Amino acid sequence: MLDRIESSMHQLHTITDSLAHDLPSPLAAIRGKREMSLSTAMQVEQAEAIVSAIEELDRLTDFLNESLDVAEAKTDALRLCRGEHHLDELLRIMIDLYEPSMSGKACKSSCRAEARSPSRAMQR
Repeated sequence: MLDRIESSMHQLHTITDSLAHDLPSPLAAIRGKREMSLSTAMQVEQAEAIVSAIEELDRLTDFLNESLDVAEAKTDALRLCRGEHHLDELLRIMIDLYEPSMSGKACKSSCRAEARSPSRAMQR
């Protein structure tokens, strides 16, 4: 039973990895065609729909890039750049990322950070 579960998980990771590698190119091509169509004369409603589609393509591309990063991390191929990061900034980015799906489920989130004194920030 465990072997079947492990095999299923391996297949799922393989499919996810393939999607993360293969989908960015066609998405970029679709985005480019949508951008080109914006350069022609059209009604405001049409332009707004195209801009909205471009934004959704960008969100999908970001998701795929993040999936690729996860796949690389699982295989120890991800190259990390070590440095100082501020947790409150990272939390705000995460909240912005997940806010649309949370609002659709009537969920709310917030981030409140305390001001750090320079001397506390230097201590580890």
